[in-house]
Amino acid sequence: MSGGVPEVWQSDSVPPTSKGTRRDADPLGRPTAQDSTGPRRRGAPSPDTADDPDAVGGSAELEPLAASWQPVLADEPTSAEAEDDTRGLRSIHRRLGWRLYAVPLLMIVTVVVVLDVLRTPADSAAVADGGDPATSEPGGAGGPTTGSEEEPTPVEPVDVDIANAELPEGDAFATSGSGEFRLLAGTTDVVGEAGDLHTYTVEIEDGLDVAADEDVFSSMVDQTLADPRSWPGQGEITMRRVDDSGAAPDLRITLVSQQTAAAACGDVLPFEVSCLVAEGDAHRAYLNAARWTRGAHSYESNLADFRHYMVNHEVGHHLGLRHVACGTDGELARVMMDQSISLADEELSLLGRAGGIEEPVPDGGAVCRPNAWPYPVIDAN
Repeated sequence: MSGGVPEVWQSDSVPPTSKGTRRDADPLGRPTAQDSTGPRRRGAPSPDTADDPDAVGGSAELEPLAASWQPVLADEPTSAEAEDDTRGLRSIHRRLGWRLYAVPLLMIVTVVVVLDVLRTPADSAAVADGGDPATSEPGGAGGPTTGSEEEPTPVEPVDVDIANAELPEGDAFATSGSGEFRLLAGTTDVVGEAGDLHTYTVEIEDGLDVAADEDVFSSMVDQTLADPRSWPGQGEITMRRVDDSGAAPDLRITLVSQQTAAAACGDVLPFEVSCLVAEGDAHRAYLNAARWTRGAHSYESNLADFRHYMVNHEVGHHLGLRHVACGTDGELARVMMDQSISLADEELSLLGRAGGIEEPVPDGGAVCRPNAWPYPVIDAN
C-alpha cells in the first residue's frame, strides 16, 4: 500500500480459492468375447466306428464352436492326478460352501465402499456466528474446511450471559416464514479487477410474518460488495451478482426469519446469529431478520454499518475465513471478529470452542472498535 494515508489495519489476505469441476468418470467398459452358441456337427460315424467313442468322427453329438483340443504335455498332471485335484476342490467346496464365494465378494465390496468414501465430499455444514467450524455441525463458526480426515467433535451448547450479545430493542422483525426462498431480480457487472470470480444471488424467505423491504435488502448487499473496502476491493477476488434461476451461483445471500435462522444455524449459542451453510457445491448465507432489523449493541445505533458488517462477515466465511479475536486494544476490529456478540476478547473467551475463534483468545482484555470492512483503510491516491 502506498500513499500518504497510514494503514490502520489490513485484513488477513484472502486464502487462495479454486473452483472444482465435477468430473464424471467414464465407465471402464471392456470388450466381451462373443461366445458362439451355434453348434457344429461332426462327420457321421462309419459303421466300424459307431460304437467306438474314441474313434475319429465319433458320435453325431453337438459340440461348441469354441471347443478346442490340446495334447497333454509330459509335465502336466495325468488324468488320475487331475481327478484327485477335482476331488480336492469338491471337498473344499463342501467344507466352505457359500463362504467360498462370499469372502472374495466381501473383499470387493469393501474396496468399492472405501473408494466411494474417499470420493464423496463431506456433508453440508453450517458455519455460524459463534461455534467451531471443525465440528461440521449446525452452529459452527468460521469458514468452510475441507480435506480433514479426522472425525469432527461436536460442540456443546453454551449458556453464558453476555449483555452486549443480546438483541437491542427496536422495530418488529420477521419471526417465521415458509422456509422457501425466492430469488430477487438484479444483476451487476464484475466487481474487482483480478482474482477468482465468485457469483452470488440475493434471495429472501417467502411468507415472512413481518414484511421486509426487499429493495433495501437487495441494494444494500450490492452496495456492500461493490465498495472498495469490501472483499473484491484489493484485487484478490472478483464478484458478480446473477439472477438466472437456472444458474448455479457460488453464494446465495438470503434474508430469513428468526426461526429459519435458528433452524439452519443451530442452538450452540443463546443469542441471535446468522450463518453460512454449505449446500451442495454452493453456500447459502442465512442473514437473520432479527439482526438485520435491530443490529447489535456493538454498533449502537449505526444500523447501516452493521448491515455492511453482516454481509462482509458471511462472505468472509464463504472465502474460508474463521473467527478471530480483537488482539490489540483500541484498534478497529477485524471483520471476521464476531462483532454481533462482543468487541471484547474477555467476553468472547467465555464462549470457548463455541466461539469458533481460530486461535486462543489472548489475555489482556483487549476491546476493539466496530468495523464493517475487510479493508477499512484504503490508499487515497
